[in-house]
Amino acid sequence: FIAFRATPALFGMNPENTGFSKTEFLESFQLFYKTVIEPIQKNLNKSFGKIFNIENPLTFNKLVVWDDEINTVTVDE
Repeated sequence: FIAFRATPALFGMNPENTGFSKTEFLESFQLFYKTVIEPIQKNLNKSFGKIFNIENPLTFNKLVVWDDEINTVTVDE
């Protein structure tokens, strides 16, 4: 998990009861999205742009987290 810059609890590997809250999960998710997912998406977009010789050939949807009440939380930009 260190290589992915993410906490193990983000992937469901929560050691015992550590008090990992919904807020901590959302903050971890946002950090993971900003530091891992977005750079990969940008790299893919750049690579496909060079291959097809067009700017921004790919469109990525924002990742969304659902909570128990079926509310959605979108990762902030």
